[in-house]
Amino acid sequence: MPKSVPGKSSTAVIYIGQKRYQEIAKHAREISYLSESNIRPSTFIQFLMDEFAEKAHKKLLEELLEKKPSKEGDK
Repeated sequence: MPKSVPGKSSTAVIYIGQKRYQEIAKHAREISYLSESNIRPSTFIQFLMDEFAEKAHKKLLEELLEKKPSKEGDK
């Protein structure tokens, strides 16, 4: 059994809900069919993370900061 690495999570499971999983699986099946190769839902998610994580990070942060109430001294 490998030793755990400090600061690294030991889990590889993230709950996304059934509706989102079905959407991911649909994309993976369509890509598999059109490319004549086997693409798993996890491969699709890994691609999304690799290609779009930074953009999503920035956009989510901007949206959350816009919703954050301003402080009294920020007038």
